[in-house]
Amino acid sequence: MQKVWKVPTWAAALVTLLCLCVLSACGGGGSSTTPPPSPVSITISPATANILVATGANFSATVSGHSNTAFTYSVREGTAGGNVLPTGEYLAPTTPGTYHVRATSAADSSKYAEAVVTVRDYAKRFDLTSNPPDGFDYHTTNLLADGSVLIVGGRGLNNIHQLAYRYVPAENKYATDGSLTTARMAHASFSLPDGRVIIAGGYNPLLPGDDFDPVFTSSELYDPATKTFSAGPDMNFPRRHHVTTQLKDSRVLVTGGIQLRGSGFGASTNTEIYDPATGKFTAANTMNEGRWLHTATLLPDGRVLIVGGRNNNCTGNCPVYSLSSAEIYDPATGNFTTTGSLHISRFNHTATLLTNGKVLVLGGQSTDDLGGQTDQVATAEIYDPATGQFTLAGNLVLARSGHTVTLLNNGKLLLAGGWKISGVATQNTEIFDPGTGTSQEGPQMTEAHVRHTAVRLPGGEVLVVSGSNGYQPIPVAEIFR
Repeated sequence: MQKVWKVPTWAAALVTLLCLCVLSACGGGGSSTTPPPSPVSITISPATANILVATGANFSATVSGHSNTAFTYSVREGTAGGNVLPTGEYLAPTTPGTYHVRATSAADSSKYAEAVVTVRDYAKRFDLTSNPPDGFDYHTTNLLADGSVLIVGGRGLNNIHQLAYRYVPAENKYATDGSLTTARMAHASFSLPDGRVIIAGGYNPLLPGDDFDPVFTSSELYDPATKTFSAGPDMNFPRRHHVTTQLKDSRVLVTGGIQLRGSGFGASTNTEIYDPATGKFTAANTMNEGRWLHTATLLPDGRVLIVGGRNNNCTGNCPVYSLSSAEIYDPATGNFTTTGSLHISRFNHTATLLTNGKVLVLGGQSTDDLGGQTDQVATAEIYDPATGQFTLAGNLVLARSGHTVTLLNNGKLLLAGGWKISGVATQNTEIFDPGTGTSQEGPQMTEAHVRHTAVRLPGGEVLVVSGSNGYQPIPVAEIFR
């Protein structure tokens, strides 16, 4: 009888399992283990942007196809291409070029979208704005939170301005924007933390009175929400042509100026401080010298550097001299102390805080013997808070005073207009490089401007508003691009 071999149950089960595995590997009846393609997609908006160096743009992104809609921003070129915050706020570098802002899906890091950002430098040209409603001389301008520019007071072609105006860059137009209680010129203005603007002091020489009348102590508050002016607190001292400096704690230091209407009077040593917390001006200690047409610059450590100026506003047979002295206001003690002196005395100059914490003083007018055909100063000086001394720092292309200086997005300084000779205004500009201490000719403005104002707009361009051509107020404003 033939013997029959019986396969054990466990062996049969093993064979069956092996067959199933083989069939599955060959696609026979089994389901694939390869994951399906990811359905995630992401978009970024805007897809392109064209902006000036060191200006900003805002991006947004959207993830679809997945329950996890989170994403992260980055710049493909790294920090050389700028910086982007988690909120999509992008800040361009100071170097022109083409860069890419990337939004990457958190659900699938292989999925991203990129925006192409063209970062350009200044074209170095001036374009006229639409026609301003009048000329403005001895006026003030303030950049508001919405990017528009408030223009207040000053002398027009026929009167002292009581109506205020606002320039809207996006629409290239001027809007009437409330009315001062008192028409004024040669006042000061400064912005408060809540966005309101204070207009303080000044005078109206067209009102009845004589040279010995005090100028204004009054102030007015402009509210951009309602576009109206209301009465503000009085200063402790009447003053015009004074200087205001916002301290680190948002208080405002008011220095110098002239206290009477006429000419031939000494400059004020009086100072005071406006405190937004109390809404009042409080008398402070006096400066070591009375001065006007000076500068006052906030230093990184919170102190204020006060430089140069004139001792009086004499226009007749009385001694006029430009000041070479400088002093420091310390808000911690409330004291004014002398510091190093300028190499060349000057007034109607400018002072700019540099990124290294030093202060660059440019131009001005001097009663020193400059050895030339003009009393305008071409020499630059730098103040170092660490040493308390001024050092010479190069020369301007054109000696000038009564000009404006605006820090551009590329770290250079635009000098515009001013007097090239006493009584002769200029339309020339130049661009000073603090890194090299050298200056190069800039584009000419359409008109000569002196006692104009200059405001850097949110996009980086510079708005130059009116002033005088040396003879009368000019109804002209132009933009440096």
